[in-house]
Amino acid sequence: MTDHSRSAALSHPTADRSTLVGVDVTTLDVAGSTAVGRLFRSRSAATAFALTHAAQSWATLVSLDFTVFECDTASVDSASEGMFCAWDEVSVTGSVAETACALAILDEYSLGVRRARLPLPAALTAEISTLSNAVASPVHPSRVDDPDKVEVRLCSIRPDPLPHSRTSIGFYGSDDAERVAGVLAYRFGGDIAPATERGCIQVHHSADISDVDRAAVARYTRIGELRANIAALDPRRDIAAITRLDGELDTLCSAVLHRRSTPSPTPVAGSDVVRRYLPAPAPRPDSSEDRPR
Repeated sequence: MTDHSRSAALSHPTADRSTLVGVDVTTLDVAGSTAVGRLFRSRSAATAFALTHAAQSWATLVSLDFTVFECDTASVDSASEGMFCAWDEVSVTGSVAETACALAILDEYSLGVRRARLPLPAALTAEISTLSNAVASPVHPSRVDDPDKVEVRLCSIRPDPLPHSRTSIGFYGSDDAERVAGVLAYRFGGDIAPATERGCIQVHHSADISDVDRAAVARYTRIGELRANIAALDPRRDIAAITRLDGELDTLCSAVLHRRSTPSPTPVAGSDVVRRYLPAPAPRPDSSEDRPR
Protein backbone atom coordinates (compact mmCIF):
# COMPACT_ATOMS: atom_id res chain seq x y z
CA MET A 1 0.00 0.00 0.00
CA THR A 2 1.47 3.35 -1.01
CA ASP A 3 1.29 6.45 1.12
CA HIS A 4 -1.40 7.85 -1.16
CA SER A 5 -3.60 4.76 -0.88
CA ARG A 6 -3.01 4.65 2.88
CA SER A 7 -4.28 8.21 3.23
CA ALA A 8 -7.33 7.34 1.17
CA ALA A 9 -8.01 4.30 3.32
CA LEU A 10 -8.35 6.53 6.35
CA SER A 11 -10.70 8.99 4.66
CA HIS A 12 -14.22 7.58 4.79
CA PRO A 13 -17.18 9.66 3.57
CA THR A 14 -18.35 11.91 6.37
CA ALA A 15 -20.61 14.41 4.62
CA ASP A 16 -23.53 15.32 6.89
CA ARG A 17 -22.41 12.69 9.37
CA SER A 18 -20.89 12.86 12.83
CA THR A 19 -17.90 10.80 13.85
CA LEU A 20 -16.96 9.10 17.10
CA VAL A 21 -13.63 7.36 17.61
CA GLY A 22 -13.16 4.47 19.98
CA VAL A 23 -9.70 3.49 21.19
CA ASP A 24 -8.64 0.31 22.98
CA VAL A 25 -5.38 0.66 24.91
CA THR A 26 -3.66 -2.56 25.94
CA THR A 27 -0.50 -2.34 28.05
CA LEU A 28 1.87 -5.18 28.86
CA ASP A 29 4.50 -5.36 31.62
CA VAL A 30 5.98 -7.96 33.94
CA ALA A 31 2.75 -8.04 35.95
CA GLY A 32 0.65 -8.93 32.91
CA SER A 33 -1.61 -7.01 30.57
CA THR A 34 -4.36 -4.49 31.18
CA ALA A 35 -6.85 -3.00 28.76
CA VAL A 36 -9.01 0.10 28.75
CA GLY A 37 -11.37 1.52 26.14
CA ARG A 38 -12.66 5.06 25.66
CA LEU A 39 -14.84 6.93 23.17
CA PHE A 40 -14.00 10.38 21.75
CA ARG A 41 -15.29 12.90 19.25
CA SER A 42 -12.07 13.03 17.20
CA ARG A 43 -9.04 10.98 16.28
CA SER A 44 -6.71 13.56 17.81
CA ALA A 45 -8.44 13.42 21.20
CA ALA A 46 -8.40 9.61 21.13
CA THR A 47 -4.70 9.62 20.25
CA ALA A 48 -3.75 12.07 23.00
CA PHE A 49 -5.60 9.99 25.60
CA ALA A 50 -4.18 6.67 24.38
CA LEU A 51 -0.55 7.80 24.40
CA THR A 52 -0.86 9.64 27.72
CA HIS A 53 -2.52 6.65 29.38
CA ALA A 54 0.05 4.23 27.95
CA ALA A 55 2.96 6.44 29.04
CA GLN A 56 1.63 6.76 32.58
CA SER A 57 1.37 2.98 32.87
CA TRP A 58 5.13 2.58 32.28
CA ALA A 59 4.39 -0.55 30.26
CA THR A 60 7.13 -2.13 28.17
CA LEU A 61 4.75 -2.77 25.27
CA VAL A 62 1.51 -1.08 24.25
CA SER A 63 -1.09 -1.80 21.60
CA LEU A 64 -3.49 0.89 20.39
CA ASP A 65 -6.54 -0.02 18.29
CA PHE A 66 -8.73 2.71 16.80
CA THR A 67 -12.28 2.16 15.57
CA VAL A 68 -14.32 4.84 13.80
CA PHE A 69 -18.09 5.09 14.22
CA GLU A 70 -20.26 7.27 12.00
CA CYS A 71 -23.88 8.24 12.49
CA ASP A 72 -26.17 10.98 11.19
CA THR A 73 -26.41 12.50 14.69
CA ALA A 74 -23.64 11.01 16.79
CA SER A 75 -22.49 12.37 20.10
CA VAL A 76 -20.94 10.87 23.18
CA ASP A 77 -23.95 11.92 25.24
CA SER A 78 -26.50 10.24 22.96
CA ALA A 79 -24.40 7.44 21.52
CA SER A 80 -26.91 4.78 22.57
CA GLU A 81 -29.45 6.08 20.06
CA GLY A 82 -29.60 4.89 16.47
CA MET A 83 -27.21 2.82 14.40
CA PHE A 84 -23.56 3.40 13.55
CA CYS A 85 -21.34 2.43 10.65
CA ALA A 86 -18.06 1.12 12.11
CA TRP A 87 -14.57 0.87 10.64
CA ASP A 88 -11.70 -0.87 12.41
CA GLU A 89 -9.29 1.74 11.16
CA VAL A 90 -5.73 1.40 12.41
CA SER A 91 -3.62 -0.49 14.95
CA VAL A 92 -0.12 0.16 16.27
CA THR A 93 2.07 -1.85 18.66
CA GLY A 94 5.41 -1.08 20.29
CA SER A 95 6.84 1.23 22.90
CA VAL A 96 5.02 4.49 23.58
CA ALA A 97 7.51 6.37 21.40
CA GLU A 98 7.20 3.82 18.58
CA THR A 99 3.41 4.04 18.57
CA ALA A 100 3.58 7.85 18.71
CA CYS A 101 5.91 8.00 15.70
CA ALA A 102 3.69 5.58 13.79
CA LEU A 103 0.52 7.59 14.42
CA ALA A 104 2.27 10.87 13.63
CA ILE A 105 2.58 9.88 9.97
CA LEU A 106 -1.23 10.04 9.68
CA ASP A 107 -2.55 13.58 9.34
CA GLU A 108 -5.72 12.96 11.36
CA TYR A 109 -3.75 11.48 14.26
CA SER A 110 -0.62 13.66 14.30
CA LEU A 111 -2.14 16.51 16.33
CA GLY A 112 -3.09 14.08 19.07
CA VAL A 113 0.51 12.85 19.25
CA ARG A 114 1.72 16.36 19.99
CA ARG A 115 -0.96 16.86 22.62
CA ALA A 116 -0.03 13.71 24.54
CA ARG A 117 1.70 14.07 27.89
CA LEU A 118 4.70 11.86 28.50
CA PRO A 119 5.86 11.83 32.14
CA LEU A 120 9.49 11.85 33.19
CA PRO A 121 10.97 8.57 34.44
CA ALA A 122 10.52 8.06 38.17
CA ALA A 123 14.28 7.93 38.77
CA LEU A 124 14.76 11.26 37.02
CA THR A 125 11.90 12.84 38.96
CA ALA A 126 13.46 11.68 42.23
CA GLU A 127 16.87 13.06 41.24
CA ILE A 128 15.35 16.42 40.31
CA SER A 129 13.63 16.60 43.69
CA THR A 130 16.84 15.74 45.53
CA LEU A 131 18.89 18.32 43.64
CA SER A 132 16.40 21.15 43.98
CA ASN A 133 15.77 20.51 47.69
CA ALA A 134 19.51 20.52 48.34
CA VAL A 135 19.74 24.04 46.92
CA ALA A 136 16.64 25.69 48.38
CA SER A 137 13.24 24.89 49.78
CA PRO A 138 10.18 25.99 47.81
CA VAL A 139 7.88 28.52 49.38
CA HIS A 140 4.80 27.44 51.29
CA PRO A 141 1.84 26.69 48.97
CA SER A 142 -0.06 29.61 50.47
CA ARG A 143 2.57 32.00 49.06
CA VAL A 144 2.84 30.81 45.46
CA ASP A 145 0.68 33.72 44.29
CA ASP A 146 2.93 36.34 45.85
CA PRO A 147 4.20 38.72 43.14
CA ASP A 148 7.87 38.18 44.04
CA LYS A 149 7.74 34.37 43.74
CA VAL A 150 9.20 32.62 40.70
CA GLU A 151 8.28 29.20 39.32
CA VAL A 152 11.08 26.94 38.05
CA ARG A 153 10.16 24.57 35.23
CA LEU A 154 12.16 21.82 33.58
CA CYS A 155 11.37 21.37 29.89
CA SER A 156 12.46 17.99 28.54
CA ILE A 157 12.92 18.28 24.77
CA ARG A 158 12.35 15.21 22.60
CA PRO A 159 12.97 14.83 18.86
CA ASP A 160 10.05 15.45 16.54
CA PRO A 161 7.33 14.11 16.53
CA LEU A 162 7.53 13.11 20.21
CA PRO A 163 5.93 15.64 22.56
CA HIS A 164 8.05 17.57 25.03
CA SER A 165 7.47 17.42 28.78
CA ARG A 166 7.22 20.42 31.08
CA THR A 167 7.65 19.73 34.79
CA SER A 168 7.08 22.29 37.52
CA ILE A 169 9.92 22.05 40.04
CA GLY A 170 8.40 24.51 42.50
CA PHE A 171 7.98 28.16 43.46
CA TYR A 172 10.89 30.02 45.06
CA GLY A 173 12.11 33.45 45.93
CA SER A 174 13.83 35.04 42.93
CA ASP A 175 17.40 34.37 44.12
CA ASP A 176 16.63 30.77 45.10
CA ALA A 177 14.87 30.19 41.78
CA GLU A 178 17.97 31.25 39.85
CA ARG A 179 20.18 28.96 41.93
CA VAL A 180 17.86 25.97 41.48
CA ALA A 181 17.64 26.59 37.73
CA GLY A 182 21.42 26.88 37.50
CA VAL A 183 21.99 23.57 39.29
CA LEU A 184 19.46 21.75 37.10
CA ALA A 185 20.92 23.23 33.91
CA TYR A 186 24.42 22.14 34.97
CA ARG A 187 23.35 18.62 35.99
CA PHE A 188 21.31 17.83 32.89
CA GLY A 189 23.34 19.76 30.35
CA GLY A 190 20.55 22.18 29.65
CA ASP A 191 20.12 25.88 29.12
CA ILE A 192 18.20 28.46 31.10
CA ALA A 193 15.74 29.81 28.57
CA PRO A 194 14.27 33.30 28.60
CA ALA A 195 11.05 33.34 30.58
CA THR A 196 7.97 33.01 28.39
CA GLU A 197 5.88 34.64 31.09
CA ARG A 198 6.47 36.71 34.18
CA GLY A 199 7.41 34.85 37.33
CA CYS A 200 8.84 31.81 35.54
CA ILE A 201 12.30 30.41 34.77
CA GLN A 202 12.57 27.49 32.35
CA VAL A 203 15.44 25.04 32.01
CA HIS A 204 15.54 23.25 28.65
CA HIS A 205 17.38 19.94 28.32
CA SER A 206 17.38 17.00 25.91
CA ALA A 207 15.40 14.04 27.21
CA ASP A 208 17.03 10.63 27.06
CA ILE A 209 15.36 8.13 24.74
CA SER A 210 16.24 4.53 23.96
CA ASP A 211 17.92 3.27 20.79
CA VAL A 212 14.65 1.63 19.76
CA ASP A 213 12.82 4.93 20.10
CA ARG A 214 15.56 6.74 18.16
CA ALA A 215 15.07 4.25 15.34
CA ALA A 216 11.34 5.03 15.39
CA VAL A 217 12.09 8.75 15.13
CA ALA A 218 14.46 8.06 12.23
CA ARG A 219 11.72 6.11 10.41
CA TYR A 220 9.29 8.98 10.91
CA THR A 221 11.86 11.46 9.57
CA ARG A 222 12.61 9.28 6.54
CA ILE A 223 8.89 8.93 5.77
CA GLY A 224 8.59 12.72 5.76
CA GLU A 225 11.58 13.01 3.42
CA LEU A 226 10.14 10.43 1.03
CA ARG A 227 6.79 12.20 0.93
CA ALA A 228 8.48 15.51 0.13
CA ASN A 229 10.61 13.93 -2.60
CA ILE A 230 7.62 12.24 -4.22
CA ALA A 231 5.61 15.47 -4.14
CA ALA A 232 8.44 17.31 -5.91
CA LEU A 233 8.62 14.82 -8.81
CA ASP A 234 6.69 15.00 -12.06
CA PRO A 235 4.10 12.18 -12.13
CA ARG A 236 4.72 11.58 -15.85
CA ARG A 237 8.42 12.14 -16.39
CA ASP A 238 9.60 10.69 -13.08
CA ILE A 239 7.40 7.61 -12.89
CA ALA A 240 10.36 5.26 -12.29
CA ALA A 241 11.71 7.34 -9.40
CA ILE A 242 8.23 7.72 -7.91
CA THR A 243 7.68 3.96 -8.06
CA ARG A 244 11.00 3.32 -6.31
CA LEU A 245 10.37 5.89 -3.58
CA ASP A 246 6.78 4.69 -3.15
CA GLY A 247 8.09 1.19 -2.57
CA GLU A 248 10.43 2.35 0.19
CA LEU A 249 7.66 4.47 1.69
CA ASP A 250 5.24 1.55 1.70
CA THR A 251 7.82 -0.69 3.38
CA LEU A 252 8.48 1.83 6.15
CA CYS A 253 4.78 2.51 6.78
CA SER A 254 3.85 -1.17 6.80
CA ALA A 255 6.57 -1.90 9.36
CA VAL A 256 4.98 0.30 12.01
CA LEU A 257 1.36 0.85 11.02
CA HIS A 258 -1.29 -1.80 10.51
CA ARG A 259 -4.43 -0.92 8.65
CA ARG A 260 -7.45 -2.60 10.21
CA SER A 261 -10.09 -1.29 7.81
CA THR A 262 -12.80 -3.81 7.07
CA PRO A 263 -13.83 -4.24 3.41
CA SER A 264 -17.12 -2.47 4.11
CA PRO A 265 -18.65 -0.60 7.04
CA THR A 266 -20.12 -2.78 9.76
CA PRO A 267 -23.49 -1.73 11.23
CA VAL A 268 -23.32 -1.44 15.02
CA ALA A 269 -26.12 -0.56 17.42
CA GLY A 270 -25.52 2.53 19.52
CA SER A 271 -26.21 0.56 22.68
CA ASP A 272 -23.33 -1.77 21.80
CA VAL A 273 -21.00 1.20 21.31
CA VAL A 274 -21.94 2.55 24.74
CA ARG A 275 -21.54 -0.86 26.37
CA ARG A 276 -18.08 -1.27 24.84
CA TYR A 277 -16.55 2.11 25.65
CA LEU A 278 -18.50 4.10 28.21
CA PRO A 279 -18.42 3.25 31.92
CA ALA A 280 -21.62 1.90 33.36
CA PRO A 281 -23.61 4.51 35.31
CA ALA A 282 -23.65 4.22 39.07
CA PRO A 283 -26.70 2.30 40.32
CA ARG A 284 -29.51 4.48 41.56
CA PRO A 285 -30.95 3.90 45.01
CA ASP A 286 -34.23 2.08 44.97
CA SER A 287 -36.72 4.78 45.88
CA SER A 288 -39.17 2.12 47.00
CA GLU A 289 -37.04 1.57 50.11
CA ASP A 290 -37.97 5.05 51.33
CA ARG A 291 -41.68 4.49 50.96
CA PRO A 292 -43.70 3.85 54.09
CA ARG A 293 -44.81 0.27 54.45
